[in-house]
Amino acid sequence: MFSKDLIQAICDWQRGGTSKQKAKRGERLKREAVSLPEEFRQCPLCCFRQISLEKGALWKLADQLELPESISAWTLSLDVAQSFKGGVPPQGWQGVIFAIHPPAGSVVVNLDRLFRNEDFLTAVEANKEQISGYQDGIGRYKNSQREVLLEVSTIRISDIHELGGYSSNRDELVRMIYGPAPSSANYEDFDRRVALSGAKLGPDWIEGEAKDRVIDKIRAVMPGLRTIKKLQAAMTNSHP
Repeated sequence: MFSKDLIQAICDWQRGGTSKQKAKRGERLKREAVSLPEEFRQCPLCCFRQISLEKGALWKLADQLELPESISAWTLSLDVAQSFKGGVPPQGWQGVIFAIHPPAGSVVVNLDRLFRNEDFLTAVEANKEQISGYQDGIGRYKNSQREVLLEVSTIRISDIHELGGYSSNRDELVRMIYGPAPSSANYEDFDRRVALSGAKLGPDWIEGEAKDRVIDKIRAVMPGLRTIKKLQAAMTNSHP
């Protein structure tokens, strides 16, 4: 059931690589995983994925975002999605975490379930000396990312679970609250209030009402975005 070729395909996938390499490795893993029992090609749980978009790109999504690859890595852990590639992307980029329940037939392989299966772990141990790049793949990651590989081509704006953003820094916030020449007592009072509220300064993920307000603003301009896209398409098609 857990052949050396399957283990090698999983290891190669976990090693990462360029977009072309990931696409090729994803297709190979899909071929190897098709013979697995159905339990390893299902996922009843919510899956998360973090994506970095150029600043302003979120407003151009209209109804959905086309993914650059057909087979992509998702995770069952929101913490993993939040911390992926260092967490909130640097300023100038918009971090987005999507959450979906995998559509029927979209699960290529549920790596989280595989790595929880004792027979699979035994097969990995028995074959690891013959697996190319083992230490950079399975040997390094194992199930730390709780991955599920999905084959989905688009994500809807309604699938956005969290947005990455930056608050003003401590000095800026203190001056906004206490005036242009804050005292040391003002700083102490500010720090006390922040500690009591549990708020975070700097990069953070926003969800709930704060996230929904941003999404509502985007939805409000969607009809106009659709019209612009139709006009642009018409103009393009009118040229010889």
